Amino acid sequence: MQRLITLIITTLSVLTLSAQTYDLASFGIPPGGYSGITHIGQGRFAVVSDTDSAGAFHLWQLTADPKVTVTRIPTTLHTTLTHFTDQEDIAYDERDHTLWIVSEAAQRIAEVDTLGRATGRELIILPTYGPRAIRPNRGFEALAYDASRHALWTTTESPLRTDTTQSVDLLCFSLATLSLQGQPLRYTLDAPRATKPGRAHYHGVSAITVLPDATLLVMEREVYIAQHYLGSRSWVNLYRYSPTLPRKELLHAWTTSFSLRDLSFANYEGLCAVPSPEEPGYTLYLVSDSQHRYGIGRWHLRDWLRVIFGP
Repeated sequence: MQRLITLIITTLSVLTLSAQTYDLASFGIPPGGYSGITHIGQGRFAVVSDTDSAGAFHLWQLTADPKVTVTRIPTTLHTTLTHFTDQEDIAYDERDHTLWIVSEAAQRIAEVDTLGRATGRELIILPTYGPRAIRPNRGFEALAYDASRHALWTTTESPLRTDTTQSVDLLCFSLATLSLQGQPLRYTLDAPRATKPGRAHYHGVSAITVLPDATLLVMEREVYIAQHYLGSRSWVNLYRYSPTLPRKELLHAWTTSFSLRDLSFANYEGLCAVPSPEEPGYTLYLVSDSQHRYGIGRWHLRDWLRVIFGP
């Protein structure tokens, strides 16, 4: 009976959220490998691409009421971060008005100003989570600013090389000391769904954001790339996770695929939450990595923007 009650509550939670999906090309946004997004105020968003040069980011003006519109803000950004390739996420520090960017290739997280210039501050990453500790291309992908703690949250996409479990560590870094704050929180991933071999398989946490009530929203994403691409699928689950009472609560889930008729496949990698004027509501913005619209003809990946309206 308890399991049935839990299932009913979870189902109701998922149904409370409504979502809309848009092809960014319809707004004139150029192709990219968009992998991270953060709100910097007044409807402006900073977005990183994992194929951009070090320290660079894009600026978009984005509205969702009464209808969704996206406008690219022309800007010239300095790029003074070094060895910062494969930028996977970005977070805005509301107190200091700076941005933090993740380099998965280097397993580094560094601060830049709003022009992209390095401030010289970096999080102190222990060797436990360094480049040698991660599985190839499975390092830091997620980053979120926590205003209540003046801290940053991150995690590796998948378990570390020496970890035989299906768990990752949620890490909280104090922005006062730049070091790990408290003990890592163990987060257990869902069991993978893909069962047959393919061209590639990605399974883990691709993004985190902090909700208005200071709980975390963790995006678990599983991507299966079929050997000949058709038949590829992506599963995404959004879980609310409280650091004070560690447990997962499913809020929203969806699946996309790539076939002769279905071209909705999306590798969602970026996520941020914007509080609504009517607290404690919020709107979620997600971006997908199309690898610069990889493909041929109508069978190409798209830069999807997914907007989810919270309760």
